[in-house]
Amino acid sequence: MRKFAFGAVLAALLVLSAARAEDDNPYKAAAVGDWVEYKNVIVQPGGAKMESTMKQTVTAKDDKSVTIKNAVSMMGQNHESEQTINLEEKYEPAPKVPNGKAEKLEEGAEKIAVGGTDYDCKWYKYKVTADINGGQMVSTFKVWVCKDVPISGMVKTESATSMAIGGQNIDTTSSIELSGSGKGK
Repeated sequence: MRKFAFGAVLAALLVLSAARAEDDNPYKAAAVGDWVEYKNVIVQPGGAKMESTMKQTVTAKDDKSVTIKNAVSMMGQNHESEQTINLEEKYEPAPKVPNGKAEKLEEGAEKIAVGGTDYDCKWYKYKVTADINGGQMVSTFKVWVCKDVPISGMVKTESATSMAIGGQNIDTTSSIELSGSGKGK
């Protein structure tokens, strides 16, 4: 189950890449020191809940790229990774899915409240399929984004995921919500 849990967090991190419209690259507005933190709740088969936190911090930026440190805390373990985003390439809001693909299903606008703050959001609904942890993952998710939120603009996501691993189907739901953010220099 631990491999599945880390696969679910990987899927959540991929969702963090999904943001605004194609012509509006949110990473261009990022500044060194900008940060966002999210609370992620995964509901596993049988109703067991697994919580994690994810924090992204901009560690470097120039005219061509922005570097983001990802820190995930889950099940008493901390994991860090770093990603560099090329600001010269056309921005695509769909998540980059290793060994899979993302398909946009719908989009719209909606005002939502998260953590006592109202956000004027655009939302996007995707279907993601991927080979992960030796199995097949199919996920549908909805992501709400707002230009006022640093880095990717993500405010909230909700997803339903089905993974076929070793002849067994594992169905989960997940929600990720903004729990804090701050601006750098």
